[in-house]
Amino acid sequence: MLLNHCPIFARTWLCRLLVAVLPLWAACRPAAKEDATRQAAPVPPAALTGKALAARHCGGCHLVPEPALLDRESWQKVLPRMGNQLGIYADDSSRAVCREIAALVKTHSGRDVYPGQAALPAADWDRLSAYYLQNAPVAPLPPDAPPAPRKGLPLFKVVDPGFRLSPPGTSLIRIDATGQKIYLGDIHTRSLYAFDRRGRLLETEPVGEGSSALRIGPQELRITVMESFSPTEHPSGAVLSIRNPGGAKAYALLLDGLHRPVHAEWADLNADGREDVVVCEYGSHAGRLAWYEQRGDGYVRHVLRNLPGATRTQVHDFDGDGRPDILALMAQGQEGFFLYYNQGNGQFREAPVMQFPPSYGSVYFELVDFDGDGHRDILYANGDNADFTQALKRYHGVRLLRNDGANRFEEVFFYPLPGAYKAVANDFDGDGDLDIAAISFFPDFQNAPHSGFVYLENTGKKDFIPHTFPQSVRGRWMVMDAGDLDADGDADLVLGSCLMETTAQGKPYEQQWLRTGPSFLILENTRRPPRKPPLSPP
Repeated sequence: MLLNHCPIFARTWLCRLLVAVLPLWAACRPAAKEDATRQAAPVPPAALTGKALAARHCGGCHLVPEPALLDRESWQKVLPRMGNQLGIYADDSSRAVCREIAALVKTHSGRDVYPGQAALPAADWDRLSAYYLQNAPVAPLPPDAPPAPRKGLPLFKVVDPGFRLSPPGTSLIRIDATGQKIYLGDIHTRSLYAFDRRGRLLETEPVGEGSSALRIGPQELRITVMESFSPTEHPSGAVLSIRNPGGAKAYALLLDGLHRPVHAEWADLNADGREDVVVCEYGSHAGRLAWYEQRGDGYVRHVLRNLPGATRTQVHDFDGDGRPDILALMAQGQEGFFLYYNQGNGQFREAPVMQFPPSYGSVYFELVDFDGDGHRDILYANGDNADFTQALKRYHGVRLLRNDGANRFEEVFFYPLPGAYKAVANDFDGDGDLDIAAISFFPDFQNAPHSGFVYLENTGKKDFIPHTFPQSVRGRWMVMDAGDLDADGDADLVLGSCLMETTAQGKPYEQQWLRTGPSFLILENTRRPPRKPPLSPP
């Protein structure tokens, strides 16, 4: 999500604050010896190097990207868009388009994403651009090659239920272990499908375009719907309720007016006995992270972060005070993890946990105690490559971030996986440690096409053995879920395929996906014999 949403207003506000406060601070500070207090004169912008200009004009919005993050050709595509967010436009036409978008975004969020005035002179912009173009590699730096995955999954049996939509557009896949069901949301048909444990279709429900999250209750489904899978500034997303699924249904609209919501987390955040919801409104230029307080007559919104790119949250008491806190993953410009400590009375305090460069492509995380020390670690996948360039990136992959007990996180494991989209942890093989299953939506189709799915077997020695399966190229896996689908006491996997227009590197397989590609596959865990008939026919 490279530099899509650089909040210029934040940098401008900070500069104004410093201009106002620093003279007052200098006037009030005690006098000291002249030789100890003499300060160097400020460096005029015209004398700053391209690197220094990048730090000045980009560092207030996000981590300053290093030139090596992208190749030269990619920077040539990205830099003009960076310039737009600094008020620099190639011509009057591009200015008009950007300013029209800015007006719409300002209506929804109060932010000016495309300023009318340039933040720096043209000569400075030229030096800043030259810094990236002259120091970027000519070709993308190749990812470090992990051990080649072993072909074959001795632990899993691949089951194709035979359900396929052309093209497949699976945006949601969920295992309902209690009900022995699979739920699938499809973008193109705008529907939610329910299947039995063997993948036989039970019912179809029209819900809208882009189901993204599903809360499964005893007598209710709560579905989060983007309504527009493609970027848009129109707040048309919603959270729907279907009571008594499978019977005489009752429908309700819980939330609407959302900016492309991609995740929802349900919890009582203010200890009033009612279940609230945290919604990641990923948006486009306009978006937000907010929690919605349930009251007797509906929900009241409380904004936690008024920026687009909210990707996923998990609720957990991180500081041990008995109140649920919120860990959020942000993408777009300000990529990283932000922890919202619950202060009580519905108030939260934001604390940045980890920040990443704006090309990291953050997609997914989950909390898991990997080392058994009682503290939640983070399993993190970054590989979204659906921006201006789809060149393989050496920093895309699966990471384990260890919690030191004080909510400081350190990377202790990295598996290079271009296009990584999700990673889940479970003791799939029953040996007492946690294994990892991962999918990639943008794998290296030319050299490692089977890396669309990788099972990382934990050897118990801080090492993992990668496995995949020959049929992994039959789909383009965007979503995945783990759960005990057949009630035999071990975790199965379900993979969901989504065929989008962003498939330039997947051309060798595109026609195959269109003609015979399944909407989903089941990976049946065979560690224990099922208590019921197996998922696949005998």
